[in-house]
Amino acid sequence: MRVRDVMASPVVTVAPSAALKEVASLLVERRINAVPVVDAGDRLIGIVSEADLLSLETGQVAAARLMLRHRQRVEQLARAVPGVVEVRSRRPDPAP
Repeated sequence: MRVRDVMASPVVTVAPSAALKEVASLLVERRINAVPVVDAGDRLIGIVSEADLLSLETGQVAAARLMLRHRQRVEQLARAVPGVVEVRSRRPDPAP
C-alpha cells in the first residue's frame, strides 16, 4: 500500500486569511483531518488540523489527549502495513 492509495485528492487548501469557522466546516464537509495553508503563490506555509482547532475550543490538555490517541492509531495502522518499521513526526523547521 502506498500514500497515493489513501490520500485525499484533489488537494483542498486554504489561505492564511481564512476564518477558522470556514476551515472547520471544510474539514467536516470533506471528511479530512487537516488542510494545507498556502500563500498567494500556492506555496505551502502551514497546516491546520482538527487538533489545532480543538485546542482552541477545549484547551491544551484535551488537544494533547486527542493527539496521543491519534498517534496511537497511526502506529496501529503502521504496524498493520507490511514493511513499515517506525512512524515519526516532527514540526517542520521554521523558514529562514
